[in-house]
Amino acid sequence: MVWYDAETGGNIVANPILNTVGTVTYWAQANVDATACSSITRTSVTLTINPAAEAPTVQASNITECEESPIQTLTATATAPAGATVVWYDAETGGNIVANPILNTVGTVTYWAQANVDGTACASLTRTSVTLTINPTVSAPVTGGDITECALNPVQTITATATAPAGATVVWYDAPTGGNIVANPTLNNVGTVTYYAQANVDGTNCPSLTRTAVTLTINPAPAAPTLLDAAGECQVTVTPPSVQDNCGVTLTGVTTDPLFYDVQGTYIINWDFVDGNGNVIVSANQNVIVDDVTPPTVPTLANVTGECSATATPPTTTDNCAGELTASTSDPLTYTQQGSFIINWTFNDGNGNSITVQQTVVVDDVTAPVTPVLADVTGQCSVAVPTPSTTDLCSNNPIVGTTTDPLQYNEVGDYTVTWTFDDGNGNVTTATQLVQVTALGTTQLASADSDCNNDTDATFNLNTYLAQQSIPVGGTWVDPANTGSLSGTNNATFTPFGLAVGDYVFTYSVQDGDCTRNVELTMTVDDNCEVEPIGACEPIIHNAISPNGDGQNDWFQIDNFGDACIHSNSVEIYNRWGILVFETRMYDNATRVFKGYSEGRTTVGNEELPTGTYFYILNWTADRNEDGVYEEYHKEGYLYLSR
Repeated sequence: MVWYDAETGGNIVANPILNTVGTVTYWAQANVDATACSSITRTSVTLTINPAAEAPTVQASNITECEESPIQTLTATATAPAGATVVWYDAETGGNIVANPILNTVGTVTYWAQANVDGTACASLTRTSVTLTINPTVSAPVTGGDITECALNPVQTITATATAPAGATVVWYDAPTGGNIVANPTLNNVGTVTYYAQANVDGTNCPSLTRTAVTLTINPAPAAPTLLDAAGECQVTVTPPSVQDNCGVTLTGVTTDPLFYDVQGTYIINWDFVDGNGNVIVSANQNVIVDDVTPPTVPTLANVTGECSATATPPTTTDNCAGELTASTSDPLTYTQQGSFIINWTFNDGNGNSITVQQTVVVDDVTAPVTPVLADVTGQCSVAVPTPSTTDLCSNNPIVGTTTDPLQYNEVGDYTVTWTFDDGNGNVTTATQLVQVTALGTTQLASADSDCNNDTDATFNLNTYLAQQSIPVGGTWVDPANTGSLSGTNNATFTPFGLAVGDYVFTYSVQDGDCTRNVELTMTVDDNCEVEPIGACEPIIHNAISPNGDGQNDWFQIDNFGDACIHSNSVEIYNRWGILVFETRMYDNATRVFKGYSEGRTTVGNEELPTGTYFYILNWTADRNEDGVYEEYHKEGYLYLSR
């Protein structure tokens, strides 16, 4: 097949096509394949493209509306070109013909308008779309509630509130329909106003089908209340007052002032009456008066009594405000004189109220002195009766006895002394005392140790034994057996050397006051003793001293303690009770010497010692043999001190 653009002759057409509006004819010639011989005629084929109609013109364009109640019906419209008719489809190409292009439910639909040429029914090359939309609306806003308040000072501003559904915005109006938009739905004066909340859908701005009313009311504030005074004598606790506002709400007063007062005086509380949100509705002042006008209770005071003295303790009473009160007074509290006294007590509550109460103090000694048990007074030759004393309940000093009987008795016999003890307060006690005067007997004394009869240097001062019975010295010693062993002053020195072993009795007489004292002293002599052969290395004791400053026997003389053969020594002296009265080391008869004064550690230093018998202990070391070995030695005995 070979195409030509003419029925005969012409040009070969490679592509027999038509692609524009119009008409064209092509001729088909058949050529034999092997010989290329052509057909005698050609066959014509005419191609025609008629012009299409223009697409319809949309008059109302797309239609978008908000949902109404009842819901409306939207209809798509379009205008076809002259000589053509509009046909509606449900698709941009192909699709189905739609007889009624409408929308009567919430949602969106698109229809397509096609123009068909009258006669040829040629369709427009394109279809024109028309979209119909009914946007949904939303529910009316949810009200925040009507607001009713009482006016504050200054007047508050209240604002209507409502909540739109999700995806919507509240728009306020001044009418339930139509009306004007209100930018600020508020009320700031006493009165009432109603605003209407409409919900507009975000994006489409479709309004809710109804509006929600919100009413705002500000009632006038109540008048300031007149508050009664809060009063009390001791203390006042104020209860917050309340007032009824014009909204039917009870308002309780609040204040920064104290509610408790316990100090006398007048105070003012500033009350603010607030609503539940802490807003002050009205204010008022209240007086608080604390005024104590009641005096303390008058107590009944018992007498204060005592025999020797009486001391009053400040009494107490009660007061309605101060509680327990202790009295005060300018009068003395302690009385030591016999008699009755009055104390004027004052009770002051500190609030200007006081009372005075009297109390009697009675000091009356009714107890007699203690009756003493008086020991018998005895003596030989004569008796001087000492004055006794006793104790008394009310006296710090002894009550000294008095008597009309003699106090000195010099005749042997029994006597009775009647003593009277008077405490000076009208109380007297008597007691009797036996006095016995007896004749003086002979005192028996004995030496405490045996005296050696083969020591040429041994002598004993018999006067030292008199101290055992406190017998005075100055009498004369007598040797009834005439042994010739007594010598010295008043025969007081006994020398046992050469006497036979045995007991020797010596008598002594001395005048002691009105009596003669007789003594028998037994001295025991034996031969059981050793005499050291070393001579100068043996201390020689002079066991009698009379430290009276006459240059004779004024100190305790110990010979040989200064010799080279005695290397060390110590001396201790005790009284008759075993108390150390003197001690030293390296006794030298000069600077370290006993002169009748106490120098022991347990006695008062440098105290003059009394006449009597004392006991000495000597310790020393000496070179007693040829090889030079030091030996320790000890010696003790009695020492007689006379003044």
